[in-house]
Amino acid sequence: AAIRPFLQSKKWEEQANAIYLLGYLGDSAAPVVPEIIKAMDAEMSNVAWEAPPALARIGSPAMPALIAALKAENPGTSKRIYNLTQCIKAIGPKALASAPFVVPFLDDGHNTGAIDALVSIGPSCLPAICQGFDRDTKGLIVVHAGYVFAKFGNAASTKAIINYLNGKCSEVGKKNAVCALARMKPAPDKIAVPVLCKILAEGKGDTLDNAEIALTAIGPSAAPDVLELASHREARVKESVQRIMRTY
Repeated sequence: AAIRPFLQSKKWEEQANAIYLLGYLGDSAAPVVPEIIKAMDAEMSNVAWEAPPALARIGSPAMPALIAALKAENPGTSKRIYNLTQCIKAIGPKALASAPFVVPFLDDGHNTGAIDALVSIGPSCLPAICQGFDRDTKGLIVVHAGYVFAKFGNAASTKAIINYLNGKCSEVGKKNAVCALARMKPAPDKIAVPVLCKILAEGKGDTLDNAEIALTAIGPSAAPDVLELASHREARVKESVQRIMRTY
């Protein structure tokens, strides 16, 4: 109680020191987290610097206030998102509940800090990233999600994407998910082959093209599944199969 008033001080040094000290109170400082978050808006950046380690010490009890703050921000216009994602990054795996609210900020992943935050949370955030594909009409989230997938490895990332594709995903989400597989280097895991062939057989525009890229990258192990489409009724699909097989 004696520290709390200093969060509203006009002196940045007092604000920064208050945040620092509150962190050492651990989870008992949870009721003050909304005020710590508000204090990060101080003009002097030193105040915001103290928040991530302080909230990391408070731990899971800090999450409801952080999630509420994330919900209040809008991708593309938020001025405080970087400070919030730095707090998520510092908390790490205990911040998993925030992942669905961090994912929209992958639209500018490097500048918003969303990539680092999700990497810090760990592979358990992969389903949340895939669910974000449903709302990614501009294809920006999928581009920056690739950096997160690379950190967690193609096997784990491919599995998460395939699980998403096997569920109830939108057409936009499907397009983004296949694009994510096509962007994996050197190639997505071969467990993706049956789903990619199914999508190839649908013969839909960019999604077909990206399925072709991914199957080509996977290599000869995909050949038996790909060859089953060689007599497909649609010329575009048959032409795609021929191009893939020529690379094996």
